[in-house]
Amino acid sequence: EVTTNAAGGYTFVVDDEWSGTITPVKFDYTFAPMLRSYANLTENQTEQDYVGTKVPPEPITISGTIRDANGNALPGVSLAVSNSGLLDVVTDVNGAYSVLVDDEWIGVITPTKEGYTLNPENKSYSELTADKTGEDYVGTLIIIPGDVDQNGVVNDDDYKMALKAYLDLVSLSGEGFQAA
Repeated sequence: EVTTNAAGGYTFVVDDEWSGTITPVKFDYTFAPMLRSYANLTENQTEQDYVGTKVPPEPITISGTIRDANGNALPGVSLAVSNSGLLDVVTDVNGAYSVLVDDEWIGVITPTKEGYTLNPENKSYSELTADKTGEDYVGTLIIIPGDVDQNGVVNDDDYKMALKAYLDLVSLSGEGFQAA
């Protein structure tokens, strides 16, 4: 086994009339040519260079689900992914999301949905080198005191729409709704 010097040069000494194959190997690199075969060498071989190319690492996947406190999926939640160059990712009808980031990514994912607070508010990541699953959030419908009259009716149109969306979602999922 031979290791290159700091400048990438190497010397490999073999017996006279040596035959064999030389294959360069380094983690996360490919080489051109991949190998060189020799037969019955009787003199020095110079200019036996290889060109190494670093293989880009596979992207890292961060995934999870966003649900309400009752476990119902929250579709349509936007997730902002800092330091990635990505547009916001949006949860699907099952509240699931998946984000691809570069190996060793450092950043923050922040979910938002109008009419909801999300817990946690965001998640920070530092130098990820493996996929992260189960990165879940819980959304809580916002109803501000004063926006509900003495009969429990929401007065503000935005909150009425948010409450209607929530009730529609609960109805679609087959789950019952129970007032506290």
